[in-house]
Parts: sequence; structure tokens; C-alpha cells
Amino acid sequence: MRNLFLFIERYRTFLLFLLLEGFCFFLVINFHSYQRSSFLNSANFVTGNVYKTYDNAISYLYLGRVNDSLRVENARLYSQLPNAHGRIPEPEKEICEFDPPQIYKYISAKVINNSTDKVNNYITLDIGRKDGIEKNMGVIGPKGVVGIVTNVSENFASVMSVLHKDCRISAKIKRSNYSGSVSWNAYSNRQAELIGIPNHVDIVKGDTVLSSGFSSVFPEDVPIGIVDDYSIPNGSNFYDIKINLFTEFSRLHYVYVVNYLFKSEKKKLEALND
Repeated sequence: MRNLFLFIERYRTFLLFLLLEGFCFFLVINFHSYQRSSFLNSANFVTGNVYKTYDNAISYLYLGRVNDSLRVENARLYSQLPNAHGRIPEPEKEICEFDPPQIYKYISAKVINNSTDKVNNYITLDIGRKDGIEKNMGVIGPKGVVGIVTNVSENFASVMSVLHKDCRISAKIKRSNYSGSVSWNAYSNRQAELIGIPNHVDIVKGDTVLSSGFSSVFPEDVPIGIVDDYSIPNGSNFYDIKINLFTEFSRLHYVYVVNYLFKSEKKKLEALND
């Protein structure tokens, strides 16, 4: 208390000045409409910016939770797409009273490791067996096909990227519906090859390449890429087709694992043919 009195005694002139300044400011603001209006506008501007900065800071801190909720919501929406359900034959559509059964579900995941500069590239996901992930499940990203799950632990999954020399994706040309297989040529992480298309098929640059849906890995019509160039080697009955991939593998952050709900039944049936 003694120090407080000494402080006031020492700076009494300056404190009196501040007190009088404040009183004058109070009189000006309260008895002059123009000054009061200017003051309120300035105060609102400062207060608004403070609130905005505070809100931006809070939003940034909660960005992770927002991303997680969006991933879950996107997975739910993917599961509602037409290609995630069975198809009813055209003649029966008008008389069918039931919705086609769901055959694909999607599980969201975060990419926690990703290589794109090797001959055999892999992606590691932050989900594993406890999340329902199994080997040979397909993985898609926001722009299209990403790869196939090859190994699973309790909490993580390893994905063989399309940028792997052994990766094969069953694909088709959207315009003609002819099917083949997409494999990586190891020359560029933005380009792959479509093989198995007969040389009598009409192809043009810019044709869209989609998943065929023949395998149990990917639903039909998931985007893969577009035809960039094509040729017919001497003596060959098939095209050499180069496609530009839709997925930008070096910018992958979130993906969706495809769970084919009838995989076991289909494999058992097909095993009878062996």
C-alpha cells in the first residue's frame, strides 16, 4: 500500500492529466452526435475485427475435427451413389417396388505415408483391421482410383498404389465400353497405360477411362484417367494407349477404402470354376 501511495504521489500530475483527458473525452462523446457516431463506428470496427480474429483462431484449432467429420460424411455419401448399389434390369425398373441392395460401403482414411518416386510405390493409411479393413480392398480418392490394400495390421493399412509395377486395375473406355487393364509405365506419376483394347475399337484422345466393375475391388464407373495418346504396334492386335491419371498421388491426404459386401459369396462361386 505504501508503494501505491508513493507511485500516485510521484506521478500525480500525469495521472491527473489522464483523468481530465478521459473526462473531456466523455463529454465530447456524450454531447456531440457526430463524435459519438464516429466513436461508435470505430469501436464496432475494432470489436468486429477482434471477434473475427478470435473466431478464425478457434476455427483453425477445430479444423482437424471438421476434416474428420467431413471424411465420415463423404464416405456416407459415397455409399449412397448409384454405383454402390445393385442394378435392376431396365424392363423391371418400373414395376420393381424395392430399392436395389447396397453392394459397396466406404470407409474414410487419412494418408500418413505416401511414396511416388519409386518403381513400387505404397501408401500407408491410419486405419486397420479394427476399422474393418481387409486385404484386396480397393482405395479411391477425391478424383478417382488410388490403389489396392495389400497388408493390414490392427491400426494401419498398406496400399499398393496405382504407381506400382504389379498393380492392375480392371478398366473400360467410357464411350465404347470396351474393357482392358490399367497398369503403370513407371515413367511419370501422372501417366499409366491401358492395355488389352483390340485394334478395331474406335479411340480418340480425351476418351475417359473408368473402372469396369468386373473385379470385386472397385465399383463400376470410378474415374481413372483420360486417353492422352495411342498407337498400334506393328503386327499387334491391340492398342498401346497412354492415359493421364486423374489422381494426383503426390497431393493425396484423404482417401476412401471400398468394402465390397458380397466379396465372399462371389469368391466362393468363382472358386467352383477352378
